[in-house]
Amino acid sequence: MRANLPEECGAILDRIESDDKGHNLSWSLDNPCQVSYAAKPEHTFDTVKRMRTSLGRYLSRNYDLTITPAINSAIDAIFAAIAYDCECFAVRDDVCEVYNHVASSCMTEMACVQFYEDNGVRVVTYTPPGAEEPIARALLWKTDRGEFLDRIYPNSGPHIEHYHKWSEGRGCDVREHNSMGDVRVDHRIKNVRIGPMPYLDTFCYLSGDTLSTNGDGLCCRSTNGEEPSDCDHCGDLHFDSNESGYCDSCENDSYSCERCGDRTFDSTEICGQTVCESCAENASCCDRCSETVWETEHVDGQDVCSSCQSEAFCCDRCCETVWETSHVAGQDVCQSCESEAVYCDRCGDNVFESSHVAGQDVCQSCESANVLAVA
Repeated sequence: MRANLPEECGAILDRIESDDKGHNLSWSLDNPCQVSYAAKPEHTFDTVKRMRTSLGRYLSRNYDLTITPAINSAIDAIFAAIAYDCECFAVRDDVCEVYNHVASSCMTEMACVQFYEDNGVRVVTYTPPGAEEPIARALLWKTDRGEFLDRIYPNSGPHIEHYHKWSEGRGCDVREHNSMGDVRVDHRIKNVRIGPMPYLDTFCYLSGDTLSTNGDGLCCRSTNGEEPSDCDHCGDLHFDSNESGYCDSCENDSYSCERCGDRTFDSTEICGQTVCESCAENASCCDRCSETVWETEHVDGQDVCSSCQSEAFCCDRCCETVWETSHVAGQDVCQSCESEAVYCDRCGDNVFESSHVAGQDVCQSCESANVLAVA
């Protein structure tokens, strides 16, 4: 034991070996993960009254030793070496049963646990000597490089070293730590049957039908039990949290058409609106200013926008809307109406009505003046 503990424990071990407190400290026969000691001399051989506790707690309470992570790990290794029994482990195929009724989990009674059984994942449970139910569990994956033992739950305690020793004897690789977060291993799980996804500790990245640790693909770290689907745009797997049919990346790259409301990736600006290609096809080009607009009016042989239409004039004679007018006989008229005007041979004005007087075509004004002169 001395060789496994950090150097600062040496003096304390000397005192324990000399039994300076008269505790007669020993390994507990009832629980191989604990120690047993006699709080009083008369309890030395009394198996009922002897105290049982963890070695770390014993050292802390009786020798004021601060239990550092290094000391705690060393203690776990000691107990694993002394108390290890491979018969305490069971490799089980009924993962749902273990999660739902044997070892509690945040996914207890959730349908997504079926994913493990559908993909040949097994669960390794640990039941200490004397215990009736398992106290720990870890998933055992079959990968393209052999077996791999996933994160151990609970993630601390003497059983961790027992699992490592069990894995060493079985010849399977083990996750390097039991904390949350990514780890990188060369193992992959291929031909995955996809369904409602559980929380995946190690092989959490799903790309196609392959799970890996390389950071590519869909991250399956949710206890919601969602089933991934293909993105309607890029085809990648995603959890449809936005209900648009697109993955988050494509959702961020898309636009909402301000005319029809549909999502679009290729948009056009028309009349101050960002619109999809379908709506853009329904727009028109103004024959006068070449702007693309939604509505046009027919003006003087051209389909024009409202802005250009506002620049047009109404012919006072035929009421047609035209771009240019001329002033004829007190009226602003279009070119067509202007062409119907006649020249007054007497005053030189253009008029729409004339009379033939004394060999001349004259306007009404000149005709009335001539009548007055004759009178």
